[in-house]
Amino acid sequence: MNTTEEVFFIILSVSMTLLCIFLIAAAIYVVGILKQVKKVTSRAEEVAESVESAADSVRAAASPIAAIKIIAKIVERAAGINKKRR
Repeated sequence: MNTTEEVFFIILSVSMTLLCIFLIAAAIYVVGILKQVKKVTSRAEEVAESVESAADSVRAAASPIAAIKIIAKIVERAAGINKKRR
């Protein structure tokens, strides 16, 4: 090999080494980000399940409460009619 080929080989080797180092660092960074995303999504799932559970509880309690309010209004009106008749 002549001098030009050796210089070209050295430049190419250094470039490849730097590229490999950069890619390894980028891969480590991406893995770290993916771990954080996994934590966030698992926490979001827990919150969604909690909200869903709370919504089910409210929905279950809302039906009896609505029925009680309707009955209370009927009783109030009936009591008002009886008071007017007297």
